Amino acid sequence: MRSSRVVLLSGLAGLALAALACGATSGASTDESEVGTRPPRQWDPPKTKAGNLRVATFNIRNFPKDTMSDSDAGADGGAAPDRDTRPAPLVRKLSETDEAMLVDILAKLDFDVLAVQEINDTRRFDDVLTRLGERTGRRYQSVYNLAWDHPQHLGIVARADRVRIESPRVHADIATRPTMRAGLSARIVSTKAGGADFGLLVLHLASGDTGGRARLRAEQASFAAKAVAARQVESGDADFVVVGDMNTARPDELSGFDGAMAESDSGLDRASRDLACSTYYTKGPTNPMLEPSLIDHVFVASLAERDESVPMAVGTHCHERSCASFESDSAEHGTSYWSVSDHCPVYFELADVDRD
Repeated sequence: MRSSRVVLLSGLAGLALAALACGATSGASTDESEVGTRPPRQWDPPKTKAGNLRVATFNIRNFPKDTMSDSDAGADGGAAPDRDTRPAPLVRKLSETDEAMLVDILAKLDFDVLAVQEINDTRRFDDVLTRLGERTGRRYQSVYNLAWDHPQHLGIVARADRVRIESPRVHADIATRPTMRAGLSARIVSTKAGGADFGLLVLHLASGDTGGRARLRAEQASFAAKAVAARQVESGDADFVVVGDMNTARPDELSGFDGAMAESDSGLDRASRDLACSTYYTKGPTNPMLEPSLIDHVFVASLAERDESVPMAVGTHCHERSCASFESDSAEHGTSYWSVSDHCPVYFELADVDRD
């Protein structure tokens, strides 16, 4: 795996019930006023609470453009849920990332630790971090799972004046087959004396909404639990966070999936239960509506440092639409869905103190 790279900066498809709250927000409907309209509100996240670190995960759709000719869904999975194959009159998103909007989103997110998925060009993404830094005056460390041969890469980014990434490792066994994506783990250590330290594992699991694909994701989750347990023993620290696009597309699979993540005495528990959605998907090639889904998750083990007074939240269009169905037919109506990703950042905070 490529060694940890520091970017010095000059100046940084499930069917979740839409009626639930979107993070800490409430009220979702499928009123026709949501079709082909501007979002009813803007995403304006509060600043990170004093003394806290903000941890986030964000699947940035095929950054900066799609390099996969085939889905990872396999023979029993059909088309990947995030692949838009509709004809031109019903196109709902750009084929390439609007990097200016991505910089805007990352600046708003104001993260200390960020897990990313679907990075097809890691050098180009580091260039985005450079542009982000020119705006924010910060510097970042980035690592990716480049040792695994797959067009899409997972990554971890850290705000280097607050935390550092140690001992990054690629977990090929989580992929289970060559067409899948290997996991990426590391130790996250605060630069502050007596500050927080914890393990972090980033995942991007198999897509598809069949029973076979759900069973495959549960198998991958079992391997993830083993990887976490091994790293907990290695570090002598049970504090761990597992995040990413877990593609839990079937509402009936979460119980089994949660059980698989808790195997191997990992102690992992899903902390994202109260979210209403984290992404949007389309039901068919002629259906103009985007439907909410909760497939990006956060699992934690131990982690007494988590500040539960700060609700876990989702940003961008998930927040703007309150996890209600809507139509994306332009940058004006689709905003971040149209321009950056079908997924939205999921983020939470922990106190920057070691409570072990």
